[in-house]
Amino acid sequence: MKKSLKKQVSVLLCAVLLMCGIVPAFAQMPKNALEPYCVYLGDIDENGAVTAVDARRILQTASGVRTLSAQLTSVADLNRDGRITAVDARYALQMASGVRAKQILHVQTGEITVEERNIPTTQAEILTYFNTAINGVKPNAKRVRLLHEINSSAGEIRGNLPESMRGIANSLIASNMGEKDLSKLEPALVRATTPAQRNAMFPVENTNWSSHLTQEDILSATLTEANGVYTIEILVKPDVPSGKTGADIGHNGKVFSVISPAVITENVGTAATMIRNVQIAHRDGKVRVTVDSATGQVLTADYYFVWEMSMSVLGMEIAIPFGLEKNFAVEW
Repeated sequence: MKKSLKKQVSVLLCAVLLMCGIVPAFAQMPKNALEPYCVYLGDIDENGAVTAVDARRILQTASGVRTLSAQLTSVADLNRDGRITAVDARYALQMASGVRAKQILHVQTGEITVEERNIPTTQAEILTYFNTAINGVKPNAKRVRLLHEINSSAGEIRGNLPESMRGIANSLIASNMGEKDLSKLEPALVRATTPAQRNAMFPVENTNWSSHLTQEDILSATLTEANGVYTIEILVKPDVPSGKTGADIGHNGKVFSVISPAVITENVGTAATMIRNVQIAHRDGKVRVTVDSATGQVLTADYYFVWEMSMSVLGMEIAIPFGLEKNFAVEW
């Protein structure tokens, strides 16, 4: 009887040891803030956090440069489709930056839960979140649609323009303001479906990014949450008149598609010989986006700013302010 009991105990201990051997990699993982036998999806380097290093390693795995163990392969499959792809790497990067909520894998059961996310509250946190979300549009969105483009007069002409000409000039400007007829634009500038098309039409136009804003470029950054959607509003500092404007120049050039003085002189025809010292200033810049709080994906993006063109024309100094608004919808 005693021999039989010893044998049963021995078999039971062996079974326990075998069961423990099923998940040795997870059992040896460094301690983190999670419950035992729980890991973050995407934590490839097993340090208890999801970082840009993990995203890079997942991308290397997807391209065949790196090989993972069976256990870590499961951790790297963030969208749980049974494959390791660039999508998993992107999800990991979004988790690392706080744009996407972290997911916790319960190793023994296979259950996945979503960790509660801290909503960005400080101006620095909101700006970082905004930059990550908006910079994901061009490379990753399925389609970007231009809904509206509206040009408006942001004030009357200033300068030493004779009164006899001032009224005529204001009337000419007013007649060219209003909402643009999008049907007259190239289709790719209204519905962008490829990265190249999105680079060309979504701010900042003709770049592969959408925001290089830093704390030094903004007046404020606010975020509100309702029904799983974040609404973020960024107010940009004004730029003084300059003969050099464009993408990544000044404050507004880091988030808006701005006009350069060269574009103006190139499009005035023979009048270019009469124009001198063309400069552009910017003010009242505001970007408002809505973001799916669960995925970090931008849903809508509204841009508005005032650009003021100043120049010398036949000895007269004039300045003309224009408002420009663009509204976009983003599909994933």
